[in-house]
Amino acid sequence: MSSDTDYGALRELPAPRLTGIDPRRFHKVGDNVEMPREMAAGHPLYGIAGWAVVLAVFMCLDAIMGVLIIIGSFVLASRGTGGLHALFGFIQFGLLCWAIVCLVKLFSKRPDFPGQYTAFCITSGALTLLGAMINGLSWVAAVQLAVVAIYIAYVQTSRRIRVTFRHQVGVNDAYLGKLFPEGLPDHLKPAVSPWSSIGKLPAPDNPGVAAARRPF
Repeated sequence: MSSDTDYGALRELPAPRLTGIDPRRFHKVGDNVEMPREMAAGHPLYGIAGWAVVLAVFMCLDAIMGVLIIIGSFVLASRGTGGLHALFGFIQFGLLCWAIVCLVKLFSKRPDFPGQYTAFCITSGALTLLGAMINGLSWVAAVQLAVVAIYIAYVQTSRRIRVTFRHQVGVNDAYLGKLFPEGLPDHLKPAVSPWSSIGKLPAPDNPGVAAARRPF
């Protein structure tokens, strides 16, 4: 996933697309800063590129595979092999509809895509695990579970996904320095823990302050 964390493009950052930036439109979210979508669009990592393209391709392939599985399930059910195949076909149809919704959210860069797709992957993995418990764990099921875990890890940890969909960057991101050349506004600066100064020596030229802590 090195392409998502390659900040070489920051040497030639584009100028912000908006003038008169209002700091009130920026919000601190944990260790990140959330910004308006139109400003996030100027970030080098914004967009479907890098490993996000690979994710989009596999999502399309998964949808196509889902269609084939549904057709096969209903063909088997029509031959009188039991209602279990029909039930499986309906479950797969529901997953296919959900997968298509996730694809639409991906290409339209909807903010709820990461959470929506993570829920889809968890549901799909749980159904795969249930099938493995009933029929025994096969190498196909093991690969599917591994792929689902990779999907979830990427969507939840990728900087490109965070910039493109959540419109968030780290507080030390160089793009914020481009937007605020005179420094971050106070409400966006990293919080300083009151415990951070414990154990540190005071400046020796500071009058009225002990030069060093004496040992117990």
